Amino acid sequence: MSDTSAPNEPHHRRIQTAHEQYFQDIAQTWNALQSQLNAVQTDFERAFEKACQSQQPGDFAAARDEYQRACQASCQDAATGAGYADAYRKYKAAIKDAIANSDVDHLTSGDLNRLGQSLFMVSQTAMCLMPTGQPPLNNPFQAAAPPA
Repeated sequence: MSDTSAPNEPHHRRIQTAHEQYFQDIAQTWNALQSQLNAVQTDFERAFEKACQSQQPGDFAAARDEYQRACQASCQDAATGAGYADAYRKYKAAIKDAIANSDVDHLTSGDLNRLGQSLFMVSQTAMCLMPTGQPPLNNPFQAAAPPA
């Protein structure tokens, strides 16, 4: 996220901007995945149509197998995970910057409530989007260290 917030911008606005940018970034990654899956579906429909025309049982099985392989590959695409991880890193950096550039004497209970709500919402969303496996607590997208 490019920091467009001015240092004298209200605290709640900086938190809101970081929050909104995070969800825009994950939406962009999600849309790219959906576009990829749409192409897989289209390819499957074409292969299925050809199998219907040829009436060869092997063609149906090949179309189904290729469809399943392509769906799985799309869902496990590293670029999707990297997009989600990048959105999470940018959010954390923006929140860190917002806190670092805040005068704690001017933070209101509303500012702290908004910060808490944003942190909770983003952390829960990030946990839902993380790749499978046990993540470290500070970053759900960072690979866990191998056991010693």
